[in-house]
Amino acid sequence: MGGARSGALAALALALAPAAASAGAGPSLQLAVGAVGGAGWSVEGLRAGIEPVAGRARVELRVAALRLAGRGIVLRHLRILCAGARVDAGGIDCTDGSARLVMPGVRRSPFAVRFHYRFAPRSLDLSIPALPWDAGPVDLQAGWSGGRWSAEARAPDLAVAKVLELARRLGWRAEGVSASGRAGLRVAARGTRDGRYGFRARVAVRGLDFGEPSGRYAAQGFSGVLSGSGRRGGDGSWRGRVRVRLRDGQLYVEPLYLAVDRRRTIAAASRYRWRPGERLELRAITLEDPGVLRVRGGLSVALHGAAGLRRLHLVAAGVDLARAYPVYFQPFLYGGALGALRLKGRLDAELDYRGGALRRLRATLNGVSVADRKGRFGLEDAGGTVGWTSGAQPVDSDLQWRSAALYRIPIGAVRLRLRSRDSGLRLLGRARIPILDGALKIDDLRIRDPGTARMRWQFAGLLTPVSLRALTRSLGWTPFAGKLSGMIPRVRYRDHRVTLDGVLLVRVFGGDLTVRDLVLRHPFGVIPDLRADLRVRNLDLGALTRTFPFGNMQGRLDGYIRGLRLENWRPVAFDARFETPAGDRSRHRISQQAVKSLTRIGGGGIGGLLSGTFLRLFHEFSYRRIGIGCVLRGGVCDMSGIGPAPGGGYYLVEGGGLPRISIVGFVRRVDWGTLVDQVRAVIAQGAAAHK
Repeated sequence: MGGARSGALAALALALAPAAASAGAGPSLQLAVGAVGGAGWSVEGLRAGIEPVAGRARVELRVAALRLAGRGIVLRHLRILCAGARVDAGGIDCTDGSARLVMPGVRRSPFAVRFHYRFAPRSLDLSIPALPWDAGPVDLQAGWSGGRWSAEARAPDLAVAKVLELARRLGWRAEGVSASGRAGLRVAARGTRDGRYGFRARVAVRGLDFGEPSGRYAAQGFSGVLSGSGRRGGDGSWRGRVRVRLRDGQLYVEPLYLAVDRRRTIAAASRYRWRPGERLELRAITLEDPGVLRVRGGLSVALHGAAGLRRLHLVAAGVDLARAYPVYFQPFLYGGALGALRLKGRLDAELDYRGGALRRLRATLNGVSVADRKGRFGLEDAGGTVGWTSGAQPVDSDLQWRSAALYRIPIGAVRLRLRSRDSGLRLLGRARIPILDGALKIDDLRIRDPGTARMRWQFAGLLTPVSLRALTRSLGWTPFAGKLSGMIPRVRYRDHRVTLDGVLLVRVFGGDLTVRDLVLRHPFGVIPDLRADLRVRNLDLGALTRTFPFGNMQGRLDGYIRGLRLENWRPVAFDARFETPAGDRSRHRISQQAVKSLTRIGGGGIGGLLSGTFLRLFHEFSYRRIGIGCVLRGGVCDMSGIGPAPGGGYYLVEGGGLPRISIVGFVRRVDWGTLVDQVRAVIAQGAAAHK
């Protein structure tokens, strides 16, 4: 408004200048102009006059309407009156003028105006000490001289609710937006006729409450200061500085939530260079959150074509992970593997990102502990340095931790020496990672492009025997005996998928379990997906049934689980079959409790030489073969046995010897959830019977 008003007064003064010097002795002068304007503004119904009064002059200016480009009419019925102006050959001076106008948010009461106009060289200074704005008084000053202009507005105490109300009246769509509190404002701008501009601005808010329908921005009891400066060059680009200081209250700017008080003031600053539609550069970035972190660096963002981050360099010092993670890291990690952690310890780090890829990273850890709230992994008392580079000059790392865990499986103390070069990371020498009473011995570990969508890694090694009793207890399963071991020719990770080359061997229940073609997708995602083929040979049923309170069985068992698929560690598909191996010469016996358990699970009947009436006369029975199959698809298990039985059923147990018994199943399709519940109920009943 000040710049437009200056232009209108300048037009008036130019028109009156030839006669102004003699106005004190001559007749009154009047001027009427239908319209006058300039770049971005126009004045309609301009009337001006100078009338001599007792050695002075009465100067009056009237404007019917002022229009700004893109805004339409911004004020109407402007009247400026200076009853005691001094007019001479040098110009016009008004020190006691008054004005009225009709403008949204401005009261219609008169307010003071001062202006000074000089004929040669032409210049204009305008001052409004207290514009009666509804939100609070505003001090306005403007000037124009030799093709240069300046304007300044000061408002030390504005009602934010009134400012919002004015914004709505001026056409800002703010449905559902609410705001209250106080604000102080100071804005100064200057420019030239050739398009060069500069500004300084400072906004301080106190007790700000703010809300809007999307929920992306909010404030409560917030106090802070935003200040900045800038200048527009001849090429259209802007350069300047911006500073932010958060002093008190709560502020949410999606996804960051900040709660501060007067004992902890968060401050940030940066220099910037902005070329509209092309790029934004922030230089000399500083962020300080006392006791939480200190950050410095710079970045460059492309605003056209392949828009996005082009360059980022950050140095973080004294990062308190327990306090920094929930504020600065977790909001950007929700939904991923690192989105639900408890951290402690301190971290110093430096990273360099250029050309769409991480170029260099170096971090120093001091007493760092990590706990995944979902129980998937953990790390205790980690320390040392971790480095990575895409360049040819190698960067070495030395990392150690006191203990760790993977899906509740405890891992002992480890020290790793690594070297990075050419976007890769490899193990120096060998590493031994203790797992329960065994260890994973790694001979070769290589990582490529960490922290990117292209990340991949691989390692080879040996898993020395690990106690299955300890392992199952750690996982919260029913403990059972045996050992897990195997040669690991290669484990690979790529495209969020872990694959195993070779075979894992599990020695359990007196037999062998081999795992082949293991693939684990999204291991730390929301829904991990595991696929594998398993083969069981020569399993001792006596050892198996002694582990689970199912009832005693004697004999051996072979079998397989083909096409096993687990989603979030729950079976969704497989083709499984277990049966007595051909030529098995071991003793084949089954207890009365095991008969009842199989009958309840299989929905079967009892047949053979003995009727149900005499079952209770014998504690165990003889059988020739035993077997069960299940093909799981779509939550339904298609069940089978070792062969067809009379009456359309299938044999789960085929009798042989004396006293012998056969168990026949008749249910072909079983809901998988129901079947699991039946097995759990049978085991629970067996456990209760043994107490």
